[in-house]
Amino acid sequence: MKWIGQHVYDLIARFRSDVYLEGISTSTETDMLVVDSNNKVSKRAIDAITVDVSDFMTNGSDNRVVTATGTDAMNAERYLTFQNTGNVSTLSLISDQDAGDLFSIATTTHGATTLTTTDDDATAAHFEIDANGDIILDSAGQIKLEPVAGNNILLDGTIAVDAGVVTGATSITSTAFVGALTGQADTVATIAGLAPNTATTQATQAAITTCSNLVTVGTIGTGVWEGTAIATNQQKHLATFDIRGYSTADGTNYEIPVNVTDNQAPFEHNISAGSDGLTALSVGNLLRATGCVMPYAGTLKKWKGWSTHSTTSGTVNIALFRYRPDPTSASTVSLVLLDAVAHTPAGNNTVIDIEETSFTDADVAEGDIVISGIKGSATQVTYFVSTLEVEWD
Repeated sequence: MKWIGQHVYDLIARFRSDVYLEGISTSTETDMLVVDSNNKVSKRAIDAITVDVSDFMTNGSDNRVVTATGTDAMNAERYLTFQNTGNVSTLSLISDQDAGDLFSIATTTHGATTLTTTDDDATAAHFEIDANGDIILDSAGQIKLEPVAGNNILLDGTIAVDAGVVTGATSITSTAFVGALTGQADTVATIAGLAPNTATTQATQAAITTCSNLVTVGTIGTGVWEGTAIATNQQKHLATFDIRGYSTADGTNYEIPVNVTDNQAPFEHNISAGSDGLTALSVGNLLRATGCVMPYAGTLKKWKGWSTHSTTSGTVNIALFRYRPDPTSASTVSLVLLDAVAHTPAGNNTVIDIEETSFTDADVAEGDIVISGIKGSATQVTYFVSTLEVEWD
């Protein structure tokens, strides 16, 4: 029976126990032996064999990154994806609270890489680097800080710039650099908005060093002045004056405050100054009206206040006049109109705004007296309160 394998060609052979093949040689064939459900041995191409990945991987879906969940199982991560689109490869870490909130790392030509945070419902995708050690920005080019217009770059602590430092809590805005900066010249040039190492830059740096060409510095929050005292004529000071009163109008004329001897002074306005307020009055009436005396020469900047009226008809005018005393003259004097507002009355329970920043005559001299006047329809009762702001020259 040793020769049976050489002479049996078309018969079916069945073996009831193990089959051993000896002397098997190496082959380049791409088929393999398989056994079907009837235990019949046949061959099949290797590339026809399929594998059902779901047998050992869960949550399979496009672009998900696969991680091991044991020695023989995998999971396609729902919140970690990788995708290549065009020439951009993007790795994304997705929030488990909102699939539209994510952090991504995208790399494209030349290795240019962008880190992006996304909040699809708001702008709360903040980015924080919490390093248990140094943070080093080692750039072959510029390091740019580009907040959205209107926002500041806030630096809290000490900033070292080569040999120099900026100390304290410092705010850098789009128009100013607040603090004392010394050290690398290129850094000063960059802050000044100039290209480094040019003739223009060097000239500007010299001007910055001596402060001979400093025009705009923005807003200085804190600091100690250690320079030459600022000249008095370069200092601007504001002062405010309280001006208020009431009147029962005669229907024709402006009325200024009654003489100070009256028990309704200085608020009741009952001395007629003519229909335009410019009728010449005696020095006695003008001085006894007890207006506001200007301690310095200056400019009217703002008149702010409120008025209320007894009726809802007609027109009420409230005005500010200027009286410039002259110790050498006993003649009557005409007032000078500084400004006037016209109001349509709206009744006792409704206030009307006084808001003036542009004046008929805004100049006052040292010693000028500002006097208020009221004109309205006959028997019209008016009350007003206001503040006058003056900037001294």
